[in-house]
Order: sequence, then structure tokens, then C-alpha cells
Amino acid sequence: MAQSAFRSWIGVAKDTQNANLSAAVAAGATSLTLKNITAASSTVGATYSVVIVDGVLTETVIPSGTISGVTDGSTLAIAATAYAHSANAYVYFQLTASVGPTAYMPVTSMDFSDDYVQLYDKGMRGSQADIYGAQQGTRVGNISLAGDIFPDTFGYLLSSFFGAYDYTATAGIVPTQYAFSPQNTGNGQPSSYLYYDYNPGASNTRVYAKAVCSDLAIKFAPGALAGYTATIKSFASGVVNNPATIPPVFSSFTPLPARTATASIGKLLTGASSVTTANTVASTSGLAVGMLLSVVGGTGAFAAGTTVASITDATHFVSSAAASPALSGATVSASAITGKVMTADYSFKRQAFGEIFTLQGVQDPLAIFSGPVAASVKTSIIVDDDVQLLNYINQSQPSFSLTARIGQGAAATDNGVAVQTSVVNYEAVKVVQQGKAYVTLDVPFQAIANATDKTTAGGGLSPALVTLSTKTTGTTTLY
Repeated sequence: MAQSAFRSWIGVAKDTQNANLSAAVAAGATSLTLKNITAASSTVGATYSVVIVDGVLTETVIPSGTISGVTDGSTLAIAATAYAHSANAYVYFQLTASVGPTAYMPVTSMDFSDDYVQLYDKGMRGSQADIYGAQQGTRVGNISLAGDIFPDTFGYLLSSFFGAYDYTATAGIVPTQYAFSPQNTGNGQPSSYLYYDYNPGASNTRVYAKAVCSDLAIKFAPGALAGYTATIKSFASGVVNNPATIPPVFSSFTPLPARTATASIGKLLTGASSVTTANTVASTSGLAVGMLLSVVGGTGAFAAGTTVASITDATHFVSSAAASPALSGATVSASAITGKVMTADYSFKRQAFGEIFTLQGVQDPLAIFSGPVAASVKTSIIVDDDVQLLNYINQSQPSFSLTARIGQGAAATDNGVAVQTSVVNYEAVKVVQQGKAYVTLDVPFQAIANATDKTTAGGGLSPALVTLSTKTTGTTTLY
């Protein structure tokens, strides 16, 4: 009997407790010898479930002992395995009381597949035939997702792409915040995740382990919900136990309408000395009366809502604020909230991304490696002056920031996402004088790495800072 595809669902969990087998195990084995044990896995015991990720041989076993420390060669006693597994097979651990997804993601499109390389025997044997046999080579999982941005679950994709975030706790009904940027410490790799795909046709759940996001696109168009597409690679899938409740319970959060977004295009300036009644900056290039002022790096501050009130000479301006802290060494953002931006399509891409296959006796990769982060944006802007065209012609490299937020009820107001690219380089800007009754400007640009858009956790330089405002309470390890 055919089953409805609409009963499918996607779940996700952070892959924080894991290891590899350091020795092969036979079917019926009652212990696992492990290596590469993460610190979080050092005390795994009887309250946990152990998932051995091995394609069609993937299985879940329950420990009867405890790992002691993270030393290679540590042994974990378990209930007997059903299958034999090679050394270097991947293993992850979850608390049995909460095994499976920690969150469920509503999606509008999903595509899960396993790619097994086929190795054909074409050795000539004196017959009019081409293929005499076949074996499997390497394997990898592929995931493509598309959906609307829900402020509570979008962070799993952001963390899987960027790898570092700062957590800001707030009290009351104000949402907590997670600010994401590339991981520039350690090996520079982002967090890996477990994706769960429930197939109603087979009535089973497949896990795609060690999953990492390589491409993440975000789209804002006024007449639609803010949406995303994501491309993910993982280890080849295996079947695990279905959650206790099917269908699972999804969050009560609603998706984010793109119409809530406001865009800010401006100029970054270097702070200069302070006088008694006004802050000053080193240059007025690109400034206009009415632009909002804020300090985005270094020391010093403007009062909230401070605007450029007047320009007094060729090198300084006077703010509308009274005496304020000195701006020496600070980075000042002078920008205007504009209703002229029609659409904004962000494309975040990991360059040189892919699986690393080595001679290690298993079909799975050693790792799925993420290269440097590239961020590009395509925008369409209403034209009523030459400011943005001149930003291209003069290579002014303004800042471009977008914030979209929506109230989610009395317990969690003003949730949403903000994307900050503090230094952008316009390219191939085009004035469009046909097709519509009004003139528009197509403005594609590349985001340039800078110190302003980094997180404390990520360090280094970053081309973009993506901040998620979500929930009223959170944890430093939510994503």
C-alpha cells in the first residue's frame, strides 16, 4: 500500500560525543576498543546508547561498562553486537533517555541519498562482455534541504556551516542571542551534526552522521517568508530506532516573514579624538546628514539613535549627542536604514569542501573537510539617487546589514535573524531601466573579511556575522 510522502520528517542533533573503533570487532563482540574519544564521551556508561555507524550494518548497542578517560585503546563493555565492524568505523553516543533528534525542522524540500562508488571488474576473459563483476568502493551521504527560517531551529544549520558562535543570555521576554562566524581556532572545522530522516514508506528512521554544511543560502523577498537552502555531506546512512512518538512534536515557533526585514547600507570610519560636546571621526567621506551612528569595534560609544547632525569641516562631524566617551581606535558605522532594498539573496559557501578518503580499511571518509568561507550577496535596490552606483564606481566598500525579526507571543518576543557584512565590495552593478515602470539597481557584492564581524569564539577575521535571536532562555551548547 502506498504511503503519503507528507508524513516524512527531519530531525537534528549535535554530534558532540563520539569516537572511532581502534580495532575490528566480530559479530557477538561484547566490548569496543576505541580511539579519538571526545572529551564529552569520556564518561559514557550504562545510561547511554552507542551507535556504530557502518552503512547497512549500522546498529545500536547499550553499554554495560564505562569509558574511563580519552586514551586511545580505552575499552567500553557493551551488549553483544549483531554485526562485525572494521577498525576505524565511526561511533557516536547519546543518552538513552533522549536518544535521536533533539529538534525537528520543518522543511519545504528534502533530498537524502547515499553515494556508493561502484567498482567494476572489466578484465577481458575471452568473451564478448564488458563487466564481469562489481564491488563497492567508497561511500558518502548527501543531503539537500530547503525551508523557511524558523528562529529556533535555523541555528543548527548556521553552526554546521560556520562552526563558532557567541551566546548572549538575556532575562525576561527578550530572546537570547547566538552570533555565528567562522571557526578560526584549532583545526578551523565547524560542528558536525546528526540528521535523521523518517521515511514513511519503509517506516524507518535513517541517521546521517558526521554531517557538515557546505553551502547555505538565505533569501529575503518582501512577498515571501525568509527562506534558506542548504547542502550537506555526511557519512553514509544507517537505520536506527524510530522515536517513541511519530509524528514527533514540533516547535510552536512560526516562520519569519521577509517583510519584517530592514536593510542598512553605510560606511565604516575610523574613530578620532573626542571634544567636549561631540564625538569625531577621521573622515566624512560617504557621510550624509541623517545617517545613524554606532561604534562597532574598539572603545567609545554614541547614544542610541544618534545621527549625523552637521558636518563642521573637511575632517570631522558633530553628533547630536552630548559629551560621549572618546572614539580613539574605534570603528564607527555611519549608515541609513533604507526602504529601498527590494530583495537580498545571501550565499555562504565553503571553498575546497569535500570528503577526505584514506587507506584506513573502511568505506567511509577520514573526515569531511571544510575550507575557507566565502560570502556573496545579490541585491536589487530602488534608484532615486546615485549613491549606490558611486559606491561601485569609487570602490567605497560600504557596510551592508539586514535585520528581520518578528514577535512570537508574550513569552518570546522579537525573534529573528540579522546578517552583518561590515565591508563589502560591489561588483558588476547594473542600472536596470527596462522591465519595470521604475528604475532599479542590481547590486551584487562580495563580503570582505574583517575584524568587526568575528565572534569571540571564532576569532581571526570573518566576512559576515549572522545573529539569531531566539527563545527567552538558552544554553551555551544549544547549537
